[in-house]
Amino acid sequence: MAYDAASGDLLLFGGTGADGQLLGDTWEFNGSAWTQMNQGGMPALTGASMAYDAELGQVLLFGGLGSSGPQNETWIWNPLTGWTVPPNMTNTPPLARYDAALSDVESGSGSFVLFGGIEGGASPEGTGNSGSTTTATPPTSTATQSAAIPGVTLNDTWTWDGDNWTEQPANGPVGRAGASATWDPNLGEALLFGGSIDGTDNSGSLLNDLWAWDGSTWIQQTPAAPQPPSRTGATFTADPAAGGDVLLGGLDASGAAGGSWLFVNGTWKALSPANAPAPTGEATAAWVSGTSQLVYFGGTATNGATSAATWALVEVPKTNPTTTVTTPTTHPSPPTTTKGRSTAPRTTPTTRPHPVTTTVPTTPTLTTPRPTPPSIVSVGGSGFSPTTAAPLAPITASKASSHPGQQVLLSGGGYTPGARIAIWFHSNPVLLAYVIANSAGHFSLDVTIPANAAPGDHHFEAEGLYAGKLESFSTPVQITMPPPPGHSPTETLVLILVALLVPATTWVTMALYARRQQRMSAGA
Repeated sequence: MAYDAASGDLLLFGGTGADGQLLGDTWEFNGSAWTQMNQGGMPALTGASMAYDAELGQVLLFGGLGSSGPQNETWIWNPLTGWTVPPNMTNTPPLARYDAALSDVESGSGSFVLFGGIEGGASPEGTGNSGSTTTATPPTSTATQSAAIPGVTLNDTWTWDGDNWTEQPANGPVGRAGASATWDPNLGEALLFGGSIDGTDNSGSLLNDLWAWDGSTWIQQTPAAPQPPSRTGATFTADPAAGGDVLLGGLDASGAAGGSWLFVNGTWKALSPANAPAPTGEATAAWVSGTSQLVYFGGTATNGATSAATWALVEVPKTNPTTTVTTPTTHPSPPTTTKGRSTAPRTTPTTRPHPVTTTVPTTPTLTTPRPTPPSIVSVGGSGFSPTTAAPLAPITASKASSHPGQQVLLSGGGYTPGARIAIWFHSNPVLLAYVIANSAGHFSLDVTIPANAAPGDHHFEAEGLYAGKLESFSTPVQITMPPPPGHSPTETLVLILVALLVPATTWVTMALYARRQQRMSAGA
């Protein structure tokens, strides 16, 4: 799961269903309900790696375990078409794998870093076959040597720049799968925690070491005690409200690992959130800046029970670890996000749910996906000058009144540069298009009033990142029906003349005919 700041929604993909079948579905969470999206021909996968980079404006998904084995395909989320293969990728991608760690790297140019995972040799569906493993004695959780278990885990590091993958020098953490990764804005580095050296949750395989990626090198961190116990499959998420990174759940030798931890200023702090959910392993989590919440979904418990609950960790104080956790009622037949942990490579993943909240009925039915907008447009449309001195309102319309089918120029300013702005038409919501704010935070585009728009008061709405927060702004528009088709003055004059000439001609003709008849009668 990843937070797409451009749309303001969480994005969740794939896993396995309650029946053990692989899933290829994509869901968005807007803070209160899940909506199934178009997934653009994605294969069903579990254990894929997924993250969002704000500087690139990309949600990246790599690898995963498919029906024919581990994969190495790279996918980018496109709100218009769903998941798409990057069009400009020319380099050989990483080796096929699943359960790899992936984090964004907000270095100023935008990138991602990928580490480890369970390898699958030659990819059955992908095209890449680079990457390597080396034979080594399984290290302890504090080992710093570069090693991996042949045919099981990988220790290679790759970066993604928006178009291509690049393998980095082989240094840093021992090979592992199920590690947790996140970008730490305080350190300005990506962090990697824990995992398993052989892909299982056996006590001798689990790790609790912490590493930082500075853009070119992995550096092991040495925080003082206390530290989180060794685990795999935990969630690790930057939480600005807490001022650090929150570690939740995971799997240890006893099953689902309990405890919530906060990493801040180089130190681990144990949290004690009120109303916390039961421990789960291999759940998924992401920070939602629009609602200032850390959202936590799914997982599996020690007894094997699966969860379909969506939790929100809110109001995490920086000085007091007591928190408040809210959750909707879980679904009565719970699948889960977990892929399972047995031996590597795994063959039978455990279950993972379709996401549900209290808005979903007892018999789950899919909500209607958002309509696919007709186009995505760039900034600088007709009638817009980015050098205008006066500040722009968040959204303005060139017309206060319009008809169905007519075009209206919309423009606005104040948005985060590069943010994707959704343009909606209300009262019955219709997604018209997406527009990307330029370097000044401005946008301009022509939109078409829906043909079925009813007469009356409506409004356009722009939704996007504004002053660092997801905001919505509207501007009114009056919809009227167009007048009936008219005629030009010349056409009107011709019609009048025709209207006068027809009866006159008829009267003259009838008069002449009558006079002729009279003459004929007189001659007889």
